[in-house]
Amino acid sequence: MIVEESLFNIISDITLNTFKPEAKGMRKSFLVITIMYVSILAASFAQQSQASQPARQPAQAPGAGAPGAAASTCPATPDAPILTSTLSPGVTEIKGKATAPVAGCASEIQVRTPAGTVLPLDAGANPAVNSDGTFSVKLQTGLTSGQTINVTQAFASMNGTPAPQAQVASAAATVAPAPAAPAAQGIPVIAGTLREGANGISGTIGKLPNTVAGAATGTTCSAQVEVHDTSTGQLLQMSGGAARGTVSADNTFNVTLQEPLRSGQKIRIDEVMQNCEGPATLSSEVVDVVIPGDWGRVRGYFTSGILLSQNQNSFSQSSLFLGFNLDKTWRMPGYYHQVRKKARGATRMSHWPGINTFFDVRLTATPVSACNLPNGTSGSDGTCASPSPTPTPAAGTVQRQAADATPSPTPLDTFLSQRKTARFTVGAYFPFTLTTWTYNKRANALFIAPLAKVGFDTPVGDLTQNQPAATVTAGATTTPTAVNQANFYNFYGYGGRIGHYGLTSSRNEAPELISYLDVIFGPYSNLESLIIPEKGPTIPVKRTRLYRLGLEGILKIPSTPLIIGFSANVGQESLGLGPHTIVQRAGDDLRFLFGARFDAAKLMSVIAKVAP
Repeated sequence: MIVEESLFNIISDITLNTFKPEAKGMRKSFLVITIMYVSILAASFAQQSQASQPARQPAQAPGAGAPGAAASTCPATPDAPILTSTLSPGVTEIKGKATAPVAGCASEIQVRTPAGTVLPLDAGANPAVNSDGTFSVKLQTGLTSGQTINVTQAFASMNGTPAPQAQVASAAATVAPAPAAPAAQGIPVIAGTLREGANGISGTIGKLPNTVAGAATGTTCSAQVEVHDTSTGQLLQMSGGAARGTVSADNTFNVTLQEPLRSGQKIRIDEVMQNCEGPATLSSEVVDVVIPGDWGRVRGYFTSGILLSQNQNSFSQSSLFLGFNLDKTWRMPGYYHQVRKKARGATRMSHWPGINTFFDVRLTATPVSACNLPNGTSGSDGTCASPSPTPTPAAGTVQRQAADATPSPTPLDTFLSQRKTARFTVGAYFPFTLTTWTYNKRANALFIAPLAKVGFDTPVGDLTQNQPAATVTAGATTTPTAVNQANFYNFYGYGGRIGHYGLTSSRNEAPELISYLDVIFGPYSNLESLIIPEKGPTIPVKRTRLYRLGLEGILKIPSTPLIIGFSANVGQESLGLGPHTIVQRAGDDLRFLFGARFDAAKLMSVIAKVAP
């Protein structure tokens, strides 16, 4: 009302001023303001008229208020919701049927617990019922195993009248526990150890699944097995050329291969199923084919045989030979370290050598430099180097005799005898692989290696050979006596080895040393020479170890354990002599070995199989 009076006063002032002679330009403005004023008065009148009427009362349900009041549009007996979705752990979407929507009656779906707690819906979920009476709501979190819920449809009349049934709930439903996962079908299992040379493989498969739906009448789920070498990607053929082997009714298999297994192969069994539910193929774990009694990068060799040596200028002296050699490969030779050539894709063997050490023990006979010392000989030590009688230097070996030297009429000759001994040797070699080839489906290599050896002999017993002296006083008896009568001999040498390797397919399995030839140069205390100073005097005679050339070789007969071996020990007359003259040089020795050589690991494995 105050606003209206203010506007009236403004208009009155404008009216009076408008009709003044000097206010002719304001007449148009007066007309606009007059129209605005009339509009404001009309609106104010309408507002006052509405405020003066009594307030409208809300509609009531029939019987709830005065006779003739408006009724609610919501159904008086709505249908209880029905859940149609399967309740399981983790489910978030709840589906079902409820009372279809009615004009003027809003409703929504709520998911509750038995305690009445409303489970929150996911953001964006629509709780309304569709026109066909279906609903689908999504919870914020999934249901849990054993949880009980129900669905409530809540009504609200849009005309303000309370709904006859504010809400109606479905029957309670419990979330079923998660079904147990079906047992996984067992993969094939290879029984036992796969050994080199065997051609049989056995094992078991898991229980066969059900026959697949839609299989031809009379067919059932069945399985066969395949044998694969994963190292080459090759499918191995069964005996007779078949690609697959059969499986027995008790889910076991026993197949025979066309060719024996080889060391280094990696075997996998594939179970191939027909007309079965689930996967069509199941694979076993990969199993390595091993050498029986595989010792990894260690090789042991057991050798036995007969050793023939020279006696009285003929090879009539024989002795037993037993030996055991343990060879450790610290670094595999170049064959196992392929390097790329400059040409794309091509490879070659590494030029770097392998590193091997070995320990060798033998029960055998060793050559010994000896002489026939007449009984009753006097001297300081009673040996071949005794000063009486004075030995005569061998013809052609004395470079210059001392002026006071008086040769004896009975020269003292030395010869080779032998003594039984236990020999211990350690050494190292560094094999360079030169070339490779394949024999009987196995890779082989020729190698050459620098070599060093050191060892000692512990001789036992007396000398076993006797060579009579050419000139001994008639009726005198002699005794074979070692030049070096010690009970402990030692030797060392260095040189090279050339050999033949049987290669393996694994860098964790040492190659097999099949044949070899060792050439070394060094002194041997069992083969000492007698010397005197170059410028005299001729007595006393001294013993010394000159450098000698030692050779030893073993050749294995293919496809057998038999070997032929030899050893030679050859002297020389300069290296290690110094300013001395040789009186008697130790003789040269040559021996032959005929026997058998076994891989110790394989031999022990065979013994373990037949042992009680």
